[in-house]
Amino acid sequence: VNQIYDRDARTFVLKLQQSGIPEKRLLLLESGTKFLVTKFDAREDPQAMPSPLCSKLRSSLKGKRLTDVKALGRDRVVSLRFGAGPGTFNLFLELYAAGNVVLCDASYVVVA
Repeated sequence: VNQIYDRDARTFVLKLQQSGIPEKRLLLLESGTKFLVTKFDAREDPQAMPSPLCSKLRSSLKGKRLTDVKALGRDRVVSLRFGAGPGTFNLFLELYAAGNVVLCDASYVVVA
């Protein structure tokens, strides 16, 4: 993860760098709706001040490797795992109703 931006209260953009590939990818997370990888820069204003949640995501995930993405059971919840070992963070994205974005540490304790 190179950087994280928030487009609005429900939408986050993670700028990802894949090893050996110079081109960066953008992972768009929109709680309650979708998540997708895109080349389109969906940020409204990259220079705007980040929200408190975006700041927490930046401090926790920046520099970490996205190691796993999976759907949880038959629920519309996606788990994204960043890092390995005790420094692991899990980001949960709910894809129903208004949805939520929840950040947990390696012990699944809610951080933000």
